[in-house]
Amino acid sequence: MKGRIVIVIVVLLLASYSGLFAEEGVNGKWWSRLNQERKEAFLIGHIHCLLDARVLRWDEDMYLDMHAVLAAVDAYFQGDPKRQSELLSPLMDGLIPQYMKHIKREPGGEYPCGPDAPYGATGGEFWATLYSPPFDDGVTDRAAYLTGYLECYRAHVKNGLHFSKPVSFYEAKLNEFYGVVDYPDSMSDFKQELACFPVAEALKKYADEVLEKQKR
Repeated sequence: MKGRIVIVIVVLLLASYSGLFAEEGVNGKWWSRLNQERKEAFLIGHIHCLLDARVLRWDEDMYLDMHAVLAAVDAYFQGDPKRQSELLSPLMDGLIPQYMKHIKREPGGEYPCGPDAPYGATGGEFWATLYSPPFDDGVTDRAAYLTGYLECYRAHVKNGLHFSKPVSFYEAKLNEFYGVVDYPDSMSDFKQELACFPVAEALKKYADEVLEKQKR
């Protein structure tokens, strides 16, 4: 009997973990449960998707006040409890352009992945550094980043690939692809030859359609 109780508890915990990113919807209620680091990771993922989908234009003189965007999202959902059920992605779409501006940068900046890499390099090095130890709910910044990216992707990329598996699946696959080894007290290791291989391209390797072809 005790063994059955343990199994039930484990199943409920797994269901809760999955629901944080999928079942309940990525809305104001979901957002309110994130800490600041995960909110930032979600926003970065959303921005990268907007760039990849060519919904948002970017150049090296562009600047986005991310903290202002996050504060605006918090204020919107806290302003009226009825908004808690509203989806997060459309709100981000409307707020991000309001906090973008051009600034004068000093010439001669370093571009590890080339000057055309939007909003910084988004390859293996980026993925490896997007890390903090799991919090109480067991979720990492990488999972929040992928949630932001995929929510935007599903909304803006018509006739695109499908990603129906839990976010934890894609996080694990990308960690494996980039050869990431995380250490609590130092920088994560990764395959140096994949430092500039875009996360978006790596993610496509695990789309439903691609995985289905591999089964044949």
